[in-house]
Amino acid sequence: MNSNKQYAFTLIELLIVVAIIGILAAIAVPNFLNAQIRAKVSRTYADEQALSTALEMYHLDIGAYPPEDFQGNEVRNFTKLVRLTTPIGYMSSIPGDPFNQISDSPSFPEPPIPYATYHYTTSNDSRNTPHISWWRRYSWNLMGYGPDRDPSLWQSLDYDATNGLVSWGNILLWGPGNSRIPPWGT
Repeated sequence: MNSNKQYAFTLIELLIVVAIIGILAAIAVPNFLNAQIRAKVSRTYADEQALSTALEMYHLDIGAYPPEDFQGNEVRNFTKLVRLTTPIGYMSSIPGDPFNQISDSPSFPEPPIPYATYHYTTSNDSRNTPHISWWRRYSWNLMGYGPDRDPSLWQSLDYDATNGLVSWGNILLWGPGNSRIPPWGT
């Protein structure tokens, strides 16, 4: 009697295991990516809320919102918001926009900006003159790029997660009053 019988997996058994693992991965990876987008959207909402609180505290102390004496891009927006950290610390640091850390959008192919924070604009910014009627009761606006990572549509689209996690639009906060409804939509 020979007791040296060897046991091994057959090719069919191995293919079935690989197929099952592939199916599980196909289910898990999109859910993981969606969870990352939801986390970034939640972080954007929380960051904008914290910035709005700091803006209102600055307004209470100074009697005005941080001024619009710089023109333009994200680095200069960071410079405008840095007034919330010094000389009086309304915030310990200015949060970065999680959707603007890597600019990989085909419609906005610019390199990442090291201090890419939220866009901050006030109602008396000279760039608002064509659309001054939008501001009505608002004194300032914070804008995050949103999952589409395209700031060029900021004047016409507001991000809404009910349209799908990667829907078009930017995450806006209007203040005081912290409204997420854009003035052109009311």
